[in-house]
Amino acid sequence: MRGLDRDEVRKGFVFSDPDAEYAATFEIDLDEVRPMVALPGDPRNGIPIDELTEEVKIDAAYGGSCTGGKMADMDMYAAVLQNALKHGKRVAPGVHLYLQFGSQKIKQYAREKGYIEIFTEAGAELIDPSCGACINAGPGASKTAETVTVSAQNRNFPGRSGPGKLYLASPYVVAASAIAGKIVEPDEILVLNQIRARISSCEKSDLLLLFVLLLGQLNFVFASCAGRRMTFSRSSPRNNGKRTCNISPKNFRAGTRTLFTLCRVNNLKSLSLT
Repeated sequence: MRGLDRDEVRKGFVFSDPDAEYAATFEIDLDEVRPMVALPGDPRNGIPIDELTEEVKIDAAYGGSCTGGKMADMDMYAAVLQNALKHGKRVAPGVHLYLQFGSQKIKQYAREKGYIEIFTEAGAELIDPSCGACINAGPGASKTAETVTVSAQNRNFPGRSGPGKLYLASPYVVAASAIAGKIVEPDEILVLNQIRARISSCEKSDLLLLFVLLLGQLNFVFASCAGRRMTFSRSSPRNNGKRTCNISPKNFRAGTRTLFTLCRVNNLKSLSLT
């Protein structure tokens, strides 16, 4: 389709008749779909990341192949890594993050967008376009059975990418996990930008100081404010509700009117002053 006008291409699309009958209809509420990972051995072993029964530390994260080396994928890697850099984080010690471009055109796209600098500064190891880890070729393929990798490729059958344990995930999860050193949801790296957007409308006269910092892997939030009650809310899929952590004026330390409170608020969804 290269060089063709978008409207001309759309004219060739095939659509169902308005009165067509279907054998089955599937409706998926994307708001309810959590970031997922496929357990080693079969791409059908998909589960939400928050259902992993134990912490999965990784040795390598691979973003590439036909599945994970597209322009849109480069946008995702860059979003996570750029946000990590803003908060002083890089690829975790002992972890290799391999990013492989799907083609020379995609590499040029990444260069023009300024992604190459972001990738290298964050500690990623860049690989030129070619057949790669998904066929057990080149960086990203495991060398030992003990190696644990999270990858944006599309197959993880035994031996496909070496003898190690291979988890499949999205580009967001791959990049976030490389920063954390273990498999995590991307919100654990991206959530700070979302928080900033939500507090941008706060009245400055009512806000002495607000810090939202990562401690550990965003399991905790360190917050400070004065003069008003602050409420952090998070979704809690396990109890179908919300949990809040309140900081009220009466808690402020006399004299400094400053309070530092440690709140467990995984998956922040909103912040408000009341």
